[in-house]
Amino acid sequence: MVIDNIIFEERKEIGDSLLERELEERGLVIRGDYKELVKACIKVSADFDYVDDMCFSSGVVERIGDAIMSGSNVMTDSKMVQAGIEKSLMDLWGGAVMCFAGAKDVALDAKERELPKAYVAMEKAIMLDKPSVYIIGEFPSAIMSIIRMKEEGLANPAGVIAVPSGLVNVAQTKELLMETDIPYIVSRGNKGGPAVASAIMNAILQDL
Repeated sequence: MVIDNIIFEERKEIGDSLLERELEERGLVIRGDYKELVKACIKVSADFDYVDDMCFSSGVVERIGDAIMSGSNVMTDSKMVQAGIEKSLMDLWGGAVMCFAGAKDVALDAKERELPKAYVAMEKAIMLDKPSVYIIGEFPSAIMSIIRMKEEGLANPAGVIAVPSGLVNVAQTKELLMETDIPYIVSRGNKGGPAVASAIMNAILQDL
């Protein structure tokens, strides 16, 4: 509805002005081509470390945008990330937002192979014929699954948004991803989470 769009734009304007004022007071400057995505991370987290922690491979946002507009799916590592993405914006381009983390066959396969469910869920996502964008907001093992399948020639991601949070293997797997030729958006270190992951994707969708 028109009224919803007006309210959204008004809130966005207010939010942007407050954020700009806070950045100025802290003496912080967001550099690079993807300032709006960094702002989106700060807005959902109230964490200004993202000014320095966000890393983008060259042209990654454009690659992801082109893939979405071509009908690519978005594959997430968790239901929380999936739930946070604005489906109405995806529907405009014909793609779906999918997550296999809760699938029974994934759980059985993971148990049999003694692997994390997120690792196996990402394998299943990658084996779909349709090209995809991958969003990791919780489980670093999903990043390792993407890297391994790319090395084996089974995956060619349009882009990977890798922003899980935590202490175990989180920072390390992000660094490994950035050493590959996979287009990436990464929150360096241990910070991130589902809200940050979906905020980044929504910011990209809103700009298409």
